[in-house]
Amino acid sequence: MPTSDFQFNYSDSPQDHLFVTVSGTWTMESAKECVDLIKKHSILHKRPKVLVNATQMSAPESILSRYQTGEYIAKCWHSPMKVAFYVSLSNLNGLAMDTAINRGANVNAFPSKELALDWLFSKP
Repeated sequence: MPTSDFQFNYSDSPQDHLFVTVSGTWTMESAKECVDLIKKHSILHKRPKVLVNATQMSAPESILSRYQTGEYIAKCWHSPMKVAFYVSLSNLNGLAMDTAINRGANVNAFPSKELALDWLFSKP
């Protein structure tokens, strides 16, 4: 069952990536829904690079939610997926991303769209 205030929108970008906007309350339910939808649309549109605007997501319900979100990302997103989030500075603490990266996901979060795009299109 979808989280009542969680919103997910996507569009194809002329820069050869999928652009996603998410908003609402960060719960484990909404995080899993977000991760699953990003994967689904990345595969469906053959866009392994995904830019996510998460500036309208609330802070997570707990530190545990951050950690579990990172675990779920690593479980679901595999190469060649590369996902860059840009988030509000107040929500950027790195736990979810560090957890996902340490488990093999190619994902990161940034305080601006420009930094996220630079990373997304950087060579490994």
